[in-house]
Amino acid sequence: MESCLREEQEQGFATTGPYLAFAQRVLRSRERLVELLNQLADDGHRVVGYGASAKGNTMLNFCA
Repeated sequence: MESCLREEQEQGFATTGPYLAFAQRVLRSRERLVELLNQLADDGHRVVGYGASAKGNTMLNFCA
């Protein structure tokens, strides 16, 4: 247990830095996905989702 905590501290998980960086990557991924879906719709394509319904719904709610 102590070795895990020490490793987390060494990797910076005791600070907000890694979490803020992750949040920025998530927001950028959302922007890129929405841009892609809008472009596909503008080009007359349809997007269909299949499987992983809970994860898919979480993603759709976040992107809406």
